[in-house]
Amino acid sequence: MIPKQIYIYYENTPGKIRYTNKWRSMNPDYGIHMISYESCKNIMKNQFSKIFYKTFNNINEKKIRLDFFKFCILYHYGGIFIENDLEPLCSIDSFFKTDFVLCKAMEENTDNICSNQLIACNSESPLIKQILIDYIEASIDGHRTWNPSIWNLSKKMEQVITFETINGWGIYNRNNMMIQVLQ
Repeated sequence: MIPKQIYIYYENTPGKIRYTNKWRSMNPDYGIHMISYESCKNIMKNQFSKIFYKTFNNINEKKIRLDFFKFCILYHYGGIFIENDLEPLCSIDSFFKTDFVLCKAMEENTDNICSNQLIACNSESPLIKQILIDYIEASIDGHRTWNPSIWNLSKKMEQVITFETINGWGIYNRNNMMIQVLQ
């Protein structure tokens, strides 16, 4: 069961957190954590080991740095990480069926396996662990070009989740791990 914790990343603009109360009211049993870019930096510094913090700081692209942060939070704590502009239409409990959930937004590139809008999993997910290892190894090796077309969340997920086909939403089996794709 995915931990009942929702992490919502927001930029420092009040209008962008308009759905927070809706997330709370539709998911009253869930903890809601609002995370700004400044709080990302503090969390990485104070709650993660030096290697994670160093990797976070070595990533020179903000969007990629935030994706790395999402993977860190999900690996260590588990839960649901969503973007602030994602409006909930029903309770999360009504549609999560597995221990790993990806969201495939319709307005994004249909070739991507998932979007940045929502990702949910248990702590210590082997898929997230592999992604974190990739980031850390690249950082240790002195990687300096964090190209979004290679290092963004959906591209990293494509590297560790290999399906013959993803035809929209459904539940897929990858090495005996059930992965749910929402659309």
